[in-house]
Amino acid sequence: GTGPYRVVSWDHGSQIVLEAFPDYWGKPGEATKVVYLFRAEDLVRSQMVANGEADIAVGLPVEFADQENAVKFSIPDTTGLRIHMQSPPFTDKRVREAVRYAIDREGLIAAVWNGAATPASPPITPDIFGYNPDIPVAPYDPEKARELVEAAKADGVPVETEAKIFTRTDIVDNADLLAQALAAQLTEVGLNVSVQIMEAAPWIELLRSHPSDK
Repeated sequence: GTGPYRVVSWDHGSQIVLEAFPDYWGKPGEATKVVYLFRAEDLVRSQMVANGEADIAVGLPVEFADQENAVKFSIPDTTGLRIHMQSPPFTDKRVREAVRYAIDREGLIAAVWNGAATPASPPITPDIFGYNPDIPVAPYDPEKARELVEAAKADGVPVETEAKIFTRTDIVDNADLLAQALAAQLTEVGLNVSVQIMEAAPWIELLRSHPSDK
């Protein structure tokens, strides 16, 4: 288009080669040529930088944060649970509140992301317009969560009904560990939660359907 670089070649799944666009209207980029190499494996990308085969490796998970020359940066992303409120036992407000209190956010961040995250209050991050720092983070209170589940059960809510956490392999770093830890915490307060890890395409299809019917 009208940017400082133009595409020279594109080998799908392998690399894209760009070169400086001499007729660019703005300040030109410092590099005269840029090559994007696509390597799916995190370790391979990291080693390419270490071996001098590449200048920058992006998208590395938190396990690489302590390596030499690693640069940490925040991303405008919040990980959360979408609850199907028409699916028992989540039709009951007390059960939904129990989920809120049952999750140990600090513990999950330490165990799953090596401390490289912040407990969320609103669903958007501080670098997004509209963020409200006055919304408190939900407290971790498993005893209160158990009380809410027991109260719902006493009123006939089928809290023993199996609930599944559907997660994608590529949706967030260590998504499988996160889902398993969440399921364990929710099970601990009296719910019956399992995990199903999926590829992106079937996960999106499921998201657009009705999980309560699956």
